[in-house]
Order: sequence, then C-alpha cells, then structure tokens
Amino acid sequence: MPRISVIVVSWNGRAMLGPCLDSLAAQTAATDAEVLVVDNGSTDGTVRWLRQRHPNVRVLALDENLGFAAANDRAAAEARGEWLVLLNNDAVAEPTLCEALIARAEASGAEAAAARIRDWSGNGIEFGGGAIQIAGYGFQRSSWHPGFVEAQDGAPLPFACAAAMAVRRERFLELGGFDPAYFAYAEDVDFGWRLNLAGGTLVYAAGAAVRHRRHATSSRLDDRWRHFHWYRNTLLTLVKNADAASFGPRLAAGLALLFSRVASFHREAEQARQRGDDADAARWLAIAAGASAGLDAVLADWGPVLERRAAVQALRRVSDAELAVRFGGFPVDFGPDAARWPQNALAARLFALMEGPLPLLPGQLDTATRGRLEVADRAALAADNARLAAELAALQGSWSWRLTAPLRRLLDSFSR
Repeated sequence: MPRISVIVVSWNGRAMLGPCLDSLAAQTAATDAEVLVVDNGSTDGTVRWLRQRHPNVRVLALDENLGFAAANDRAAAEARGEWLVLLNNDAVAEPTLCEALIARAEASGAEAAAARIRDWSGNGIEFGGGAIQIAGYGFQRSSWHPGFVEAQDGAPLPFACAAAMAVRRERFLELGGFDPAYFAYAEDVDFGWRLNLAGGTLVYAAGAAVRHRRHATSSRLDDRWRHFHWYRNTLLTLVKNADAASFGPRLAAGLALLFSRVASFHREAEQARQRGDDADAARWLAIAAGASAGLDAVLADWGPVLERRAAVQALRRVSDAELAVRFGGFPVDFGPDAARWPQNALAARLFALMEGPLPLLPGQLDTATRGRLEVADRAALAADNARLAAELAALQGSWSWRLTAPLRRLLDSFSR
C-alpha cells in the first residue's frame, strides 16, 4: 500500500496536466506514492489522453463537473495512502514536495501541512501563510502585498491553500473532507478552521514548494459566477465555524461588511457609467449581482445552514479565543491588499461598538484606523454620520437592497 496518495483535480485542463504529472513522477517520494487524477466531466479528451500517456496514474472519471471540493472528496474516499497530498493541475511540484510536506507535519505533530506556493516565474510567493478575517474572509500572505512577512517554517496556520497541501487521510475523512456545497473557493478555509476547532493542528512547510499558474482555471469562469461563490462561501464559513461566544456579533458585523462591499461594487459601476465606460460598468454590475446573490443564497437557506453549523460545533474542542492566540488573532481588516476598502475602517468601528469579539483582535490596527476609533471632535463625527446616512440612502435604492429581503426578515425575527 502506498504511504502517499497525490490527488489532482482537473476540468478541461489537459494542456496543464503534462507538466504537473511529470513533476510528480520526479518526486523523491515517488516510489511510496500513488497519483489519482479526478476528471471533472471534461470535454477536451483528458481521460483518453491520461490512459494513453500516463498508464500508471489512477483515473477517476466523473460524468459531470462536481466542483473542486466534491472531486477531492471522491478521490480521498478512493485513496489508499496514509497521507493525502492535494495539488492543483495548474501547479508544478518541486522534487521534494511530498517528502517535505509530510516530514514537516510529522515533526510538528500536526495533521496537515501547507506548502509554499510560488508564482509561475518562481520569483513571487502566492501563499506564504494565511489568516481568517474576523468576519470569515480568508486571505493569503503574498509577496505582492505591502508589508509581506512569510510565516515561519512549522508555524501554526488557520488553513492551508488547497492548491498544495497535505493532510492525514483518516482525519480528512473523519471531519467530512471539503464541504461539497462550496463547489469551489474557500473550501480550504472552511476545512482548516474545522480542523483547528476540532483540536487538530495545521502547520506551514516552508521547505515544500510548488510553482503555480495563478487563475489558470478560474479565469475561464465569469465574474458573476466567481463572486457568487466567493461571497456565499465566505458567509457560510463564518456561520458554520464561529464559536458561540462570538457568533452573534460576528454574524451581524459580517453581514454588514459583506453587503457594504456589494454597495461598493455598485458605486464602481456608477463611476464607470459617469466615465462613459459601459463595459466596465457592466462588469461591476455582474460582480455586484453575483456577490449579492451569493449572500442571499445563504440567508434563504438559513434553516439547513444552521443545522450544518450545529454539526460543526459538535466537533469543537478549542475556542476561537484560543485559536486567536495560536494564530496571532483574527484580523479585523480585509488584508494588506485591500487598504483602500472603506470596509476596513467600518469593520473596526463595528467590532468596537459590539464589544463581543474584541478578544479576537490581534491589536494591530493601523494608525489611520485607530485614529477613526478615537475621534473626539463631535463635528467630524456628525459629518461622518451624515456621509454614512447618505450612503445608506443610496444603498436602499440599489439592486443589492432589493436582493437582501431575507437579511431584513432575519434581523426582524431577532428583534421580536
């Protein structure tokens, strides 16, 4: 029986699979590994090509595209190895990837490990650690972000990027694997949070590296589709995983922040219209429609979503306050690549007002945000409130307001 099962999910990705599979054949742990390729209903001849050119690869041919999450789950159930190594089909592994991932996990007593993911040139770092924002949004430490600091080798992480990670197969299955409802995006953030709250550990393996063609698959999908899944899955991750001590304030603030982002997309569309750029306006409207529909999908399915939350919370062995100590906090902002987002300042104000999850903050607010929290000038505060009131009036006349009826019904039910 192989010790390692490498899983590669592919959807119409035959052109990218060659370099990926060649890099797996060159692994230092290749003699102790099997490779499973899950074909997600491709129409580009991937299955026939695999059977002709890579007869040593196990092929799981699906009749339809079940999504990245469900495809990995199928392969995990079929795998024979003690360890699963997940690798994107648009990535090329360094020769020691599998060996280094598992060695770091075992040396740290961890159940999962995250690889260092470089860009395709090999010069930049796409994933050098990660964090989960206090409202559920997961972001990666990347070298193109201002103030980038890579995680230390062996440092605990809240999640691993599923483009290149390792996890004990038994533990992956025990926790239910990736949530198939996610289809794609944030399934790794959700799984990492579940693993940590259930008492497991996940660490960074700086010596395990891949090169990755960023957005090689997702760029084939339209803006509305991508933002629907990003926003739905972000809210779903928060609802499922936040502990009871912080759930109420985080849900209320998270909804406000995410819907505020939708309003920002509408403003971008309006600004594009004013510039006469109809194509850009249409793009922003598609993004806004997708994001709003994604949030609405969670709220419209609220009963079953809460049942899934109950199942996750039954696994809990570690509080989010304890996890915050482990990871240096759940950041209050949307990451270093979102400095211009007004939602960063709004997030700080919301959580300061609600007081509930303040122990989860890492105490690293930037000077500008701290200044907004310490406003003493009543005139400035009144002007700020007037601006927010105007934005609210604009929001109430937007598409996003009309699409958020389930949210308002939910808040009304809380106030009764």
